Amino acid sequence: MEIGGHEVDIMLTSMNLIILAYMMSWLQKTLTTIQTQQSEIKELQEDLKLKPLKSGVLTATGGEDVVLEYTDSEPFKIQGWINLKNMAAGDVVVITQRFTLQNDTEPSIFAQRTYKDAQSQPLIHITPREILKGVKVTIQQTSGTFKSFPYEFYVGKAS
Repeated sequence: MEIGGHEVDIMLTSMNLIILAYMMSWLQKTLTTIQTQQSEIKELQEDLKLKPLKSGVLTATGGEDVVLEYTDSEPFKIQGWINLKNMAAGDVVVITQRFTLQNDTEPSIFAQRTYKDAQSQPLIHITPREILKGVKVTIQQTSGTFKSFPYEFYVGKAS
């Protein structure tokens, strides 16, 4: 049996349509998968974003003044800023970070740093940390006329 040019054209057109239908189906599935993944990524990014927690200005009293105390039942990430721009010659300030672990009842010192005199780089960054249960940040001015310290903190879900 001989196949004429018209039959070959029909067969090629049919094969092309089948291939095209398969490709369209594959592209649709791939597009749906990509859209689902993008939606999941966007939700994850929203969860991981740090959101404003607390801001204000703390005026030192000479005691250990609490700038931030925060706890949560789920692990979280926290970061913040404290501005020492008002410090002058003779001032001494101690900033302490304490964390509470899941099975602890009291926070333990993680970091403590002393700043003396006017600061050429006064903005202190409390580095993002993942914390299991709680955090407490304090300022204690031990020398000089008591100053005011602007601050702001952010919290988000732990990754």
